[in-house]
Amino acid sequence: MFAVSPSRSAAPVSKPPPRASSSLSIARRTNLEYVTVKLRPGSSGTPAPPVNAAPAIPEDARSAFAAGNEAYAKGVVAKAQEAFLKAIASYPKYVSAHNNLGVLYMRQNDKEKAREEFTKVIELDASFAPAHINLARLAIADQEFSEAEQQLDKAAALDPNSLSAMVLMTSTAFANRNYDKALAYARKVHSLPQHEQFADVHLVAGQVLTQQKKDSDAIAEFELL
Repeated sequence: MFAVSPSRSAAPVSKPPPRASSSLSIARRTNLEYVTVKLRPGSSGTPAPPVNAAPAIPEDARSAFAAGNEAYAKGVVAKAQEAFLKAIASYPKYVSAHNNLGVLYMRQNDKEKAREEFTKVIELDASFAPAHINLARLAIADQEFSEAEQQLDKAAALDPNSLSAMVLMTSTAFANRNYDKALAYARKVHSLPQHEQFADVHLVAGQVLTQQKKDSDAIAEFELL
């Protein structure tokens, strides 16, 4: 990042504007997984139930969902998948089960089945932010950054405090050349207590600031990596 000659002190070297592929690399390096949902006591498993709440989820569906999450946590994929399918069979509108089943499909590199499940979640409950984030991650993997940004905009509107949405938006907005937006989200992430685990947002911020000819600010961001 710095060039040093024997006769002169270190000076920052200007870099060409990064390409979208560098943002894809950043998105893939973040410490983020596809978003699963856990069942909380007394809840349907959705982080933010709609005002017009759906009927109570049957107990057998809730039990199957809990068993699926337990198996997933232990890495027993086949058992988790069977449990989520059982939960959905008992209660077809179980958005959390559809979402987590989609995550399992992604772990098996079956993007089409995963996309079907995440899309089904949105059809059942468009206010379910995790599914929008998961669809965004699928879009990023396919380098469909415009679609990813649209999904992340929806997720951020539904859950403004979602760290996953903020981190992914930083790199996705950068890929779409929405540099001011990328910088704003990078700074949002940096303001959070757990920002150290997402240091790559400083790379995005530094690249944006370099393009804006704010070299000292860019260097400060790069030094945080």
